Amino acid sequence: MNQVERIKQMQLFIKERGRASIKEICEYLNISEATARRDIISLAESDSFIKRIHGGVVWENTTGNLEYKFELKLHVNQMLKKRIANVVLDIIQDDESILLDSGTTCLYIAKQLHRKKSLRVVCLDIKIAEELAKYEKIESMVIGGIVRPGFYTIGESFAEEMLGQIHVDKAIMSADAIDVEKGVMNYSIFEVGVKHRILETSKNLILAADHTKFGNVSLYKIADLQKYSLIISTKELDSQYIEAIKKLGIPILLA
Repeated sequence: MNQVERIKQMQLFIKERGRASIKEICEYLNISEATARRDIISLAESDSFIKRIHGGVVWENTTGNLEYKFELKLHVNQMLKKRIANVVLDIIQDDESILLDSGTTCLYIAKQLHRKKSLRVVCLDIKIAEELAKYEKIESMVIGGIVRPGFYTIGESFAEEMLGQIHVDKAIMSADAIDVEKGVMNYSIFEVGVKHRILETSKNLILAADHTKFGNVSLYKIADLQKYSLIISTKELDSQYIEAIKKLGIPILLA
């Protein structure tokens, strides 16, 4: 990952959390402390809402607009997410039942689903539910629960309970960070319980994540890579990760 990509990921990480320590940034991006400090200086110079503090950095959102968080994620790596969505569409069959995880990658997938016939889609994201509601040929169901402000994802115990009653043909999952040895990780605890439940909804689990998510680590583990039936990423993914995934016996498609 070059400096421009690192700083984009760092910016997203900080703004989604509100603040981050140097240590957390180093772990998330798998970089040295010296590199993290240099990147933070560059980021603070280009983004007036990012403020350096002792031992870390904070985001001062003076606009009070929580939707800004979602819009930021929506436009980061936009073309990569669209490419992934097209590949995901190719493996979805007419008349299937699918579950879509929360997040902007899954939103781009949702935008393509009207090209299929008679789909039944379970979703855990208000924005995704809104998108699916536009199409008469899609039967969509929204899992109930608490909505995370500024991100529109649904979580907590009620959502987990509902997911325990559901089985689908395919479950398409997103990720915040992916490491071949440590597995798939999330940096917010809010979705962790729901994601664990999603793993139980189908025997056909598909991980959809662009190449910038690989080689990173985060605090909360979701699952080992071996749990997934298929991984869909982007063609920029480093060959070392591709080979490591193949050695684990997991099919991988590159958009």
